Amino acid sequence: CLGSLLTFTRVKAAREQESRTLKAVLESMTDGLVFIDKDGRLRHFNHRFLDLFDTPAEAIAPGLTIDGFLDAIARYRNWPAEKRALVGGAMKQWVEADIGFDRECEMEDGRTYQMQCRPVPRQGIVMTFTDVSAERTALADLKHLAYHDPLTGLGNRRSLRETKEALIAQGTPFSLLLIDLDEFKRINDAFGHGVGDKLLVHVATQLTGLLPHDSFIARMGGDEIAILVREMGEAATALAEAILVRLSAPVTVEGRRLLPSCSIGI
Repeated sequence: CLGSLLTFTRVKAAREQESRTLKAVLESMTDGLVFIDKDGRLRHFNHRFLDLFDTPAEAIAPGLTIDGFLDAIARYRNWPAEKRALVGGAMKQWVEADIGFDRECEMEDGRTYQMQCRPVPRQGIVMTFTDVSAERTALADLKHLAYHDPLTGLGNRRSLRETKEALIAQGTPFSLLLIDLDEFKRINDAFGHGVGDKLLVHVATQLTGLLPHDSFIARMGGDEIAILVREMGEAATALAEAILVRLSAPVTVEGRRLLPSCSIGI
């Protein structure tokens, strides 16, 4: 009996040590983690997961069913009933299907989580969540810079070329309007590049407000602007004349009254 008791004590101590080690490993992770067993019950999770889903530690505990676990998450994340039902049905299918996958989840507050689901053979599934919001924002910013002029926000040469090639590939008729601001260099020389830059921003704003919504505007560089419009022939000419009138209106930039004008080729 004493031998059995000593053996039991050693096994219990080893298991407790393993449990402490597992908990320490889970809490050291930078990703949120959840383990759901094959019976659909929550077995393990870490505090990073709670942080990602704005859920207090006392709200969930090991042993909860998928429904009980998700009810707590939905309450603190303010999920509508439709989303709660959708996530619950999907998670139950993941446990039953025993397959892994990766996907991105767009959260209600605008954050983006990378979710990985991995099956543990005959035991359940492990899901990890990584906050990739900063990376996605940086990627979107880089993509925007690759296709837009940083000063005016208009398209650049690259986006103009790709848009033009797409229209040609589709067989869509279009007109190309090329605009050059008259005396722009003189404005820069007389008042400085700051005034010239603000004049370009003013021109971009005027064009955006004037042109049809399906038009495409790009700054080619300097004071050169290109526009792709669906109007053809006389309609394109009338649009160009309207642009001439709009861009010839006096404008005050940094207290200086400018009288801009432009030339347009079609």
